[in-house]
Amino acid sequence: MNSNRQLAKQLRTELETALAPIANKYNLNFEIGSCGYSDTEAVFRKIIFSTKSNTASPVSSAFDPASIGTKFNTPMAQMYISHSASFGLPTDGLGKQFRYAGRTFTIVGLKPSNRKYPVISEGSQGGRYKFSADIASNIIG
Repeated sequence: MNSNRQLAKQLRTELETALAPIANKYNLNFEIGSCGYSDTEAVFRKIIFSTKSNTASPVSSAFDPASIGTKFNTPMAQMYISHSASFGLPTDGLGKQFRYAGRTFTIVGLKPSNRKYPVISEGSQGGRYKFSADIASNIIG
């Protein structure tokens, strides 16, 4: 298998992409546990499915960036409003909260120049995180 850290990360990303539609179909969150790897195998310790909590639901279906304040008055937020449809994302996704890998994130913008991970989110504990358009679209759908 010639496994390494980068391959394990790629496998995790592809597993998350593949599992997101299944989790959405059954209204569940999921988390993939830690991974051990060697030259011959990659072992993901567990996959946990859990019911969605209210914190994973959208902020609103008719989102008005001005109603939330200056957090969404940024160039990245404006890019989301302008370009979300071209990435297959819902146009009302800005400001939506979602759970991914057991953590809560809020979509705060879009960086179209980053084709692989254009969706910019903030974690509930702070920090910015990038997501692929496929993952974000499947989660916030």
